[in-house]
Amino acid sequence: GEIPTHAAYAERMRALASGLGLGPSIHFTGWTYRLDDIPEVLAASDVLVHASIEPEPFGLVLIEAMACGRPVVATAAGGVLDIVVDGETGLLVPRGDPEATARAAIRVLRDAPLASDLGRTGRERAEGQFGLKTCVGRVESVYRDILDGEAAA
Repeated sequence: GEIPTHAAYAERMRALASGLGLGPSIHFTGWTYRLDDIPEVLAASDVLVHASIEPEPFGLVLIEAMACGRPVVATAAGGVLDIVVDGETGLLVPRGDPEATARAAIRVLRDAPLASDLGRTGRERAEGQFGLKTCVGRVESVYRDILDGEAAA
């Protein structure tokens, strides 16, 4: 079939939300281009749903949400599996399963203690595993290994 334009797709989603009576609960923000906007958008969110149907090599948006203490629901595929620990730092759902994704998001929205725990442990993981100091240390370690290997040769 024909690939819809962004505008046509966005309009279909607005119509669907309105038809389901969800209009007041969903905010269609459009594209966010400024990195400075991301913490504000995440702070206004109750849960981040990452519903990619194709495995991503890395899900930066998940780390950003976790760093902001937001609970996440994400597709269990690709790099997501290296970021989200199911039931601990977020909830993982099967790829291409919108019902499971909806159930997980609703579970987080209805269970405030769960949302709080996921947000807290997610933030700890984001800071501990993906913070600047940790990442720089890992890159330096790779360079040291390479240079040590060349020196031995």
